[in-house]
Amino acid sequence: MSSPALLRRALYMLAAVAFCLLFSPRPAAADNTDIVTVTFSGTSCLVSGSSCTGADPVTGTYSVDESTDSVVGAWSFTTPLGTISGSGGGAPASSTTQGFPAGSNLFDFFEFSGDTAVAGVQLDFDGFDGTLITSPDTTKYGVTDEYPPSLFADLTTGETFDFLSGSASVVAAPEPSSIALLGLGLFGLLILRRKRTSARLRAAQS
Repeated sequence: MSSPALLRRALYMLAAVAFCLLFSPRPAAADNTDIVTVTFSGTSCLVSGSSCTGADPVTGTYSVDESTDSVVGAWSFTTPLGTISGSGGGAPASSTTQGFPAGSNLFDFFEFSGDTAVAGVQLDFDGFDGTLITSPDTTKYGVTDEYPPSLFADLTTGETFDFLSGSASVVAAPEPSSIALLGLGLFGLLILRRKRTSARLRAAQS
């Protein structure tokens, strides 16, 4: 094999290594190791007096710090009221002591306009993901609770939707080794294609 060909092959290998180092996920910082991305999907109905009509879809995404069971960063929900979102600047909060029944997690999300909350989403889970709790807890505070713990509302108009069902799941993150192998595979295909192209050019010139 000629020296130029060896040099080209060495450059390809260096490029492949650089690609993997540049684009493969780096180890998370110590304070980010417990943060996971969660996706939500459910159905809701519009509250009107004592009735609740419709079965409209609701989807959303947010991040949770597993060590504190709290929402962190930006979040967004697509609802019949439109998109409800926030930057996470102190607006969404959760705590295992807020949920009912005891031990559940109540996540509150508020969209702000200036200093005023204009829309909100409330999700109550047995844990920070899984199946949504939609039925009122009649033992809360020792009195009958008429309102379900999971709902969302336009806080400027008072329009409220109760959740009929819902669930949340953690989004699996790809392993760094899988990303690295993918990168090497892509560069291998690139090298093979360049060789075939060069061979066709040489054949056409001969």
